[in-house]
Amino acid sequence: MIRRLGFAVLLALGLLTSHPALADKSDKKTGKNAAQSTQADLDAGVDAFNAKDYSEALRLFTQTCEAGDTLGCANLGIMYSRGYGVPVDKARAATLYRRACDDGDGISCSNLGTFYERGTGVERDLPAAAKLYAQACDGSVLLGCANLGVFYEEGTVFPRDYARAFSLYSAACEGGETLGCNNLGALYDRGKGVPVNDARAVELYTQACGKDDQLACANLALHYSNGTGVVQDKPRALKMFDAACNAGEPIGCYGLGKAYSHGDGVTKDKTRAAALYSMACDGGDMVACSDLGLLHQNGTGVRQDYAKALSLYTMACDARIALGCSNLGTLYADGKGTAKDDARAVKFYRQACDMGEPLGCSNLGLQYQYGAGVPKDLAEAVRLQQQACDAKEPLGCYNLGVHAENGLGIPRNYGRAANLYRQACDMDDSWACFNLAVLYYKGRGVKADRDQAIALFRKALVLDPTMDDARKALVALGAKPQG
Repeated sequence: MIRRLGFAVLLALGLLTSHPALADKSDKKTGKNAAQSTQADLDAGVDAFNAKDYSEALRLFTQTCEAGDTLGCANLGIMYSRGYGVPVDKARAATLYRRACDDGDGISCSNLGTFYERGTGVERDLPAAAKLYAQACDGSVLLGCANLGVFYEEGTVFPRDYARAFSLYSAACEGGETLGCNNLGALYDRGKGVPVNDARAVELYTQACGKDDQLACANLALHYSNGTGVVQDKPRALKMFDAACNAGEPIGCYGLGKAYSHGDGVTKDKTRAAALYSMACDGGDMVACSDLGLLHQNGTGVRQDYAKALSLYTMACDARIALGCSNLGTLYADGKGTAKDDARAVKFYRQACDMGEPLGCSNLGLQYQYGAGVPKDLAEAVRLQQQACDAKEPLGCYNLGVHAENGLGIPRNYGRAANLYRQACDMDDSWACFNLAVLYYKGRGVKADRDQAIALFRKALVLDPTMDDARKALVALGAKPQG
């Protein structure tokens, strides 16, 4: 059993500068670079770019860069990075950013840091990215500060330090950098280093969205969709997701895809959801890659393709998306899209569990229960299922109920089993509803109640129309599948 992640990614790791107008007429350099190039050519290049005369802008920026002008190289790097007037050439862009960064342009340092973080045009190197972000931040480039804060928040390069992340995001936000406001809002959303505060998160997202930061707009849309920190307004959320998606923001596409996947405010359309998840995944949203993998695994909205699911889950897991790791483990455990490998399944389940994904903990518990990829250990299995259940993972509560009902690693206790199945059934786990129905029919741990058993068998069948056991039970009881 695999469930979807309920909340979209809230962080953007290293947004590129949007256009070379950063090097406009008011940003005149002094010293040797300005002396070696013609400021008028640089200004003319910016004018040409803003007029969308990219061939002329390319000529002028190339000319000023070759003459040694830092901003000419920086702007030329942006053109090669984004494909303005030339084919996209990330390696060439990286070289130009390096040249400008070494000559003191902090924006170029931040952009080059993004390349190293993503492995774009250069080999992926997170410590190098962090060093470049710090260099940019020290040079008062607030985008660098915001990006540096992500490393402290996630603990990928430095030891996790929410206080330091909070400080860097706050400084960036106060200085007008919308990514800082967005990421600060994410801390309040998740309760990382600060108490959960939906109202404060909404305030910060609104501030950034008001400056046309589509990432913040997409995150704000999540709040309008869920009614957290703001009055619920699903139509408004859908419009915001759509606008963000059309503006090229992957999380906007993901949020819109999620709405189509669940029929939340729109007619359910798994095919449309798959297309939107694919757009988001291609844009770097690894949660969308994980969810797209689930559609490929189940053949929902797309052709069933376990190999494609394996590839997508691997991408997501490599990006530390815990649910992607858990789902990847399931493919290895089941031998779908790859050779069955319980040891690798255990590795990925443990990785997911250690990152806080309760489904990974529950699946890892099953490996311990059956001794698959690890020595059989019922006590450890019970501990992991309890951990998952405590985190509101229905599969954890269901599996712990199985332990209680059958006396596996804990004393048999039908009453406890019934309570655990009820918790999982209330969270729409079909098999938990089925098992609870059986207990009501047999009067084990609960007072025998035929009507309650029938109602629970029916609910199980509604949750999973393919569940023949529930259908057969209803027939045996002389009851119709639905009342």
